[in-house]
Amino acid sequence: MKKLVKILICFSLCFCFFLTSGCLDNPSSTISNPTDNSGSNQFNNEVTHTTPIKVSSSTPRSEIVEDYLSAVATIYYTYTNNNTTSSIYSGSGVAVYAGGYIATNWHVISEVVVGSSGYGLQVEILLDGEYQKFNAKLLWENVNFDLAILRCDYHNIPYVKMQDRWINSDNRLKITEEVWTLGTPYDESLFGSYSSGYISSNQERVSIASQRVYESLIQHSAPISNGSSGSGLFDSAGNLVALNTLGINSSSSNSANSLFFATPIYPIQNIISQIVQLEEDNNPNTNYSFPLIGVTGYDSYMAEYYSDLGDFSDKGVYVGEISNPGTAIGKLEVGDVIIGICGKDSNLDSEDYFQIDKRNDLLYALSQYKSGDEIKVFYKRGNVSNFVNIVLG
Repeated sequence: MKKLVKILICFSLCFCFFLTSGCLDNPSSTISNPTDNSGSNQFNNEVTHTTPIKVSSSTPRSEIVEDYLSAVATIYYTYTNNNTTSSIYSGSGVAVYAGGYIATNWHVISEVVVGSSGYGLQVEILLDGEYQKFNAKLLWENVNFDLAILRCDYHNIPYVKMQDRWINSDNRLKITEEVWTLGTPYDESLFGSYSSGYISSNQERVSIASQRVYESLIQHSAPISNGSSGSGLFDSAGNLVALNTLGINSSSSNSANSLFFATPIYPIQNIISQIVQLEEDNNPNTNYSFPLIGVTGYDSYMAEYYSDLGDFSDKGVYVGEISNPGTAIGKLEVGDVIIGICGKDSNLDSEDYFQIDKRNDLLYALSQYKSGDEIKVFYKRGNVSNFVNIVLG
């Protein structure tokens, strides 16, 4: 049973609280009387912002920040009890697509996901020079990535350009490269706070906090704090490259101070158009189903945290359990090591072949496909390499 529980932690991840940059603990409202449109549709909702805010590496940073303030969102969760609704500050977000689509961390909106009935969401944006609140709905959430996508009831929010510069990029972020953040740290009255720093490491850090396994986090030195979760991490050209997720400081550790980490934006970049299509088509299944391979597993980067699972040092994703029911039954076995995937008609030399080193490589590769797609899975069983076709769940 102990082994099974630890295996489940790897893919079916659960957690309670981030070290420093997560949701505030029982926060209270401090902004004075922001305009609240949450109960009204009496606002102009025509979408005119159909392209990302235009900036470049030559645009002065002050101008970029001023323009990007209109894409910043402060996230609140609401709770209604006995006809009384409370709005509680939770974290930050950033508009990433035309039509009011906002990206944030899963843990920022987790109260709505795991809470009882009565919970809802609001976002506050800077509109026409005023702080204005609007209701929002959750379209997609994934605890494994710690990411979520909301849609604000106000649809005409300017948005920023996303770019993967970490996972599958020919222009990977480099140590000492400047990055900056824009969000609502610590207290909602600090909306639009800016900080800057540098990429601190090129290591794809793997760690555990609150029983949560993190992979491929971007370490940087731009200060973040409670409430910064979900805020954008931008490169010098203004591209959104990650969402701030985790911080470690002396109050939460006796041996570390001022370490800041962000989750790469690639999962949202890869699936946002599909989520938007479901929403615009009024499809009731707007919570886009991330394609699943039907296994629970872990990789060699996690082995030190789960040593009782056995000696596992090979690159790839070790199959610890087969979902039942699931499409991998009879095709993969516990102990197999997934080393690559591609389209069903492709092979090792194809452009769409993804080599699997660690768990995040597998998640990234799966994000290129849809549920129902048939893919070719390459694996090792002992000293023998083979492949099998699997339909994604």
